[in-house]
Amino acid sequence: MISTFKNGQETDYNCSIYEYLRRGSEDLGRYTALSFMYKDISYRRLHAAIRHFAATLVALGVKAGDVVTLCLPNVPAAVTAMYGISYIGATASILHPLTPPEAVLETMRGTDSRMLLYFDKLFPKQMDILGKSDICVVLLSAGEYFSALERAIIQRINKVDNRALKAFDGCSKVKLVRYDSRTSVAPVAAHPGKNEDVCILLHSGGTTGVPKTIPITNRMFNAESHTVVHLCQPPVLGKSGMLMVLPIFHGFGVGVCLHAMLPYGFRAVLQPAFSAEKTVRIIKRKPVTMLTGVPTMFEKMLATGKFRGRGIKKLQNAYCGGDMMPTALKERFDKACSDAGSPCKLYQGYGLTETVAVCCANSPFYEDRTDCIGKPSFGVQMRIAGEDDATMPIGQKGEICVAGDTVMSGYLDGTPEGVLREYEGKLWLHTGDCGFEDADGYFHFVGRIKRMSIIAGVNVYHQEIERLATLFEGVSAAAVCEVRRNGKPAVKLFVVSPKGEAIIEPLRQYLSARLTKYCVPREIAVIDNMPLTPMGKSDYKALAAGETND
Repeated sequence: MISTFKNGQETDYNCSIYEYLRRGSEDLGRYTALSFMYKDISYRRLHAAIRHFAATLVALGVKAGDVVTLCLPNVPAAVTAMYGISYIGATASILHPLTPPEAVLETMRGTDSRMLLYFDKLFPKQMDILGKSDICVVLLSAGEYFSALERAIIQRINKVDNRALKAFDGCSKVKLVRYDSRTSVAPVAAHPGKNEDVCILLHSGGTTGVPKTIPITNRMFNAESHTVVHLCQPPVLGKSGMLMVLPIFHGFGVGVCLHAMLPYGFRAVLQPAFSAEKTVRIIKRKPVTMLTGVPTMFEKMLATGKFRGRGIKKLQNAYCGGDMMPTALKERFDKACSDAGSPCKLYQGYGLTETVAVCCANSPFYEDRTDCIGKPSFGVQMRIAGEDDATMPIGQKGEICVAGDTVMSGYLDGTPEGVLREYEGKLWLHTGDCGFEDADGYFHFVGRIKRMSIIAGVNVYHQEIERLATLFEGVSAAAVCEVRRNGKPAVKLFVVSPKGEAIIEPLRQYLSARLTKYCVPREIAVIDNMPLTPMGKSDYKALAAGETND
């Protein structure tokens, strides 16, 4: 499929994501592609770094079709690694860098991955567990592409334990490689890539609330890039950029902040972890013209009292997703930008990992509405389905369904019945979310049909917590419900156990070793009996009704 962006650049989805990047940026060599700390990396250097990393992977035995697990924060090496994997026709399985090592190994087994790209700062803390597995670990540094002296200083600041790494190397099953972009490697040819080749594996809870692995094809990822860029004004080369603080393991981070930007001349300004004050400083000091984030991020930036003045005048657009955006937040953000002389507004968007990222949003190209998630993005079709799967009339509620090039063709480990359905000649993704379409073509999100909470912008799936809890010795039943503490959502786990409250701490430790910190229940309570519905299922509403929210 060939489409044309409004600046005239033609894009072809039927190629690898690396080739899509190369085609879009082949004339941009001297312009900045990545900004990290005080370092700017040009497109020319980025492409050279991608080719070097790809050649390194081949030298280590990686072939087209292999799965390479990437477990890194937003640093330049993560970007070159992802595109380097695509360059040779392999697949990048991208995980949260703080994923517990047991979960990393479990995911690698499930995806048949034998190579792990890991952050050198974190590896010494995890090497006792990771070292027991027969895999190849390639360590990458935040200081890669800096000078040797700068890299040494960055490693010292990050407290990289080089002595521990040297002691570890050679005394475990792991083949340990410390990547160095200055080493000499034989160049390799780029793999051409095809439409339905899987380029990335993203890990999500799925529309059913049970964790799933989503194969992202070249078609999906390249189409998402083309979709997102239609929400933006064409870039001013050298002066337009996206702040990438959303993580690379997240569809919105890798799809919107990175791959939607680089092929079109926007630089990606990398920030490894969110800090409100640091984020505001970066916005003011770097050519950041676009922001994406979750509501709490924008709340915290405004709360610093420093989101004002000439430094934010250059902002053009900001997009909010991951949760519903409070109207008061939008009003305060828009006013802060207006007071600084910026035309920037905060727009509500909507998307799922099953569609790579955003599939519906408000934008500067039509009337901005504060009470909805906007209109379907370029190339995306949406409808509201009723119980019989027929499209609901305007204004009536039903399930939000999505079709188009960005929609997945199924989960890696099997797709539950009903998630993907054909209707009037198209394959539709049933999102599990409730909404309606108004007479002007705007879509409204009402609530989640699936059982899920959003904690600090992270999807927390109740069923996964319950599944793990019931695997713990002494737990006969488990149920999770959402509560509010200090006005914010949290999850509480209820368990039935003959051990009583003595089980709480061991269970918490067990869950902490297998879940990211946002997914670990804030509270665990032991109850005598699990309340049941007439159908014999756990009565989550009864549990939630017994809670006092504050």
